[in-house]
Amino acid sequence: MNYMYRTTASNERYMFFFGNRYPICFSFMVRINGRLTAELLRQALGALASRHALLSARVVFNEKNEQFITNQDVGEFEIRDFSSDNRSWEEIALELLTYPFNIKTGPFVRFGLRHIDKKTELFIIFHHAIADGGSGVILLRDLFSILGGSPPIQPVSGEGLFLFDALKPEVQAELSKREKPSWATEKPEVKGPATVVPFSRPPFKIHSREIGRAETAKLLACAKAMGATVHCVLGAIFLRSYADIFGEKTGYTRTLQSPVDCRKYVKEEYRNTVGSFISIIKTPIDCSPGRSLEQIAREISAKLAQSTADYKDVEGFYFFKGFFDGEPDPEAVMCEFTPDPPDYDFSLSNMGRIDLAPRYGEWEIESVFGPTFTAVHGEQVIGLNTHNGVIRFTYIYDTAVFPEKTGSTIWESGFRRLHELLAEV
Repeated sequence: MNYMYRTTASNERYMFFFGNRYPICFSFMVRINGRLTAELLRQALGALASRHALLSARVVFNEKNEQFITNQDVGEFEIRDFSSDNRSWEEIALELLTYPFNIKTGPFVRFGLRHIDKKTELFIIFHHAIADGGSGVILLRDLFSILGGSPPIQPVSGEGLFLFDALKPEVQAELSKREKPSWATEKPEVKGPATVVPFSRPPFKIHSREIGRAETAKLLACAKAMGATVHCVLGAIFLRSYADIFGEKTGYTRTLQSPVDCRKYVKEEYRNTVGSFISIIKTPIDCSPGRSLEQIAREISAKLAQSTADYKDVEGFYFFKGFFDGEPDPEAVMCEFTPDPPDYDFSLSNMGRIDLAPRYGEWEIESVFGPTFTAVHGEQVIGLNTHNGVIRFTYIYDTAVFPEKTGSTIWESGFRRLHELLAEV
């Protein structure tokens, strides 16, 4: 067992704090041909926890209010059985997504199982403080390798570091030369001690859909012909849908948010571990009437390339790393933060082609939906992955902020445009 006891990163402490006020997590749902029991799952998780320090971890405070994260004396994994539950898988996922993790007992991952005849639906929920979408794929790959009798052999670090601590030395050296922005040095005035706010369970809605192998192949060919990625083409399609609905009121410059995998910047020993190694890029795009999807997709591609050049995508994490240093009560500082309304239309969390085999021993993976991220303060998130030649989508938003009628209209409009595009291929 690789033991870990380290100071939490500023970003982790931030997400642990606000994760006690509203859900900051994400999920995968995997449909399996085979009956996966809680006992088998728990045995496999025991083997996984020895490989991934953050999979089974918790938070501790000392007398100086310093916060640490450790994988010692952690509680058991929560595994809930939904076999007698007739709700849709989306409704079950929402139930698992919308209650808090106990950060002082851990772990920061929980599970659900539903058996339907000879199939199993496996739900995995991650606290976003300790994992990104790529971590979900790594966990699934290692989990099914263990269940299939072929445990992974690649080396894994047991330190469980956050993004900036795991960066390659040359990346850290370059970022250390750059001047800190004002937001990294100007802290809000603290008006009092940290306050406890009841956990809020937003009324989320999840839509899901998949396109078959033939359509997926057409989309790949279409993106290649445009000189763009599938991410950029889908971003263009859904931005156009937002522009159609909101453009006359708020303008035709629409903004796409894209989580970007930063594992390419981290040391080799961390690249196959559960951890948080992503950055966020926002790209305002001209979606004026008359512009083609190809023009919009190419603009997204060019702006993403600009935003990831010269380590720009990891600068923010690096500058935030010491934000709470010297603060006697970091949570009191955080209480003065106010959430800004989203300055983008939606987030497109695209895992791309995930490296899961169709079968691991007796376990056949039929379908994978996710990542499905919680969408707070009016966020809207589209998550997708490509597995075994099929792209699967989820779309989540808070119906108290973003009406379900509007969300459904955007969802259907996006897929109508997608099918129109594929019909031309």
